[in-house]
Amino acid sequence: MAQPMHILVADDEPTARMLMSAALKKAGHDVSVAVDGEDALRQFRAHPFDLVMLDVEMPGLDGYQVCAALRQEFGDDLPIVMVTAMDDTDSVERAYECGATDFIAKPINWALVGHRVKYLLRAYEADLQLRVANERNAAVLNAIPDLLFELDHEGRYLNYHTRAPICW
Repeated sequence: MAQPMHILVADDEPTARMLMSAALKKAGHDVSVAVDGEDALRQFRAHPFDLVMLDVEMPGLDGYQVCAALRQEFGDDLPIVMVTAMDDTDSVERAYECGATDFIAKPINWALVGHRVKYLLRAYEADLQLRVANERNAAVLNAIPDLLFELDHEGRYLNYHTRAPICW
């Protein structure tokens, strides 16, 4: 990732926003901040970001609601990190059900935030590259007019691909 990623941090607590912003800027990212869930959605709709970090507990729209709205409007390609003081399994499960990519539990180790985001973005980039490779491979397979099939060691059909219907 040659250029800095543009990250949106949404937290209703000014100190948390400032600390998260400072940690991410120190790691070389461009950071914008939102004061609550409504502000986060408004900013993202005006200018999409590369990654969003959402505090779970915010007045108005909470982090879960914002996460679900972002997923519904912008799809599954956006990395979303939930930042929460609730580290119980139900809260974590709810975050993933709403579409979170990852979560960071409070209290936050500010020295590690930049590294955590770096590796999350690295995994995101690898996933995008894998999708592109899969699409390219599918296009190649679709261009082959012959029947292709995969057999196991015992000669059983495992999978096949053809452009035309099979008539046995």
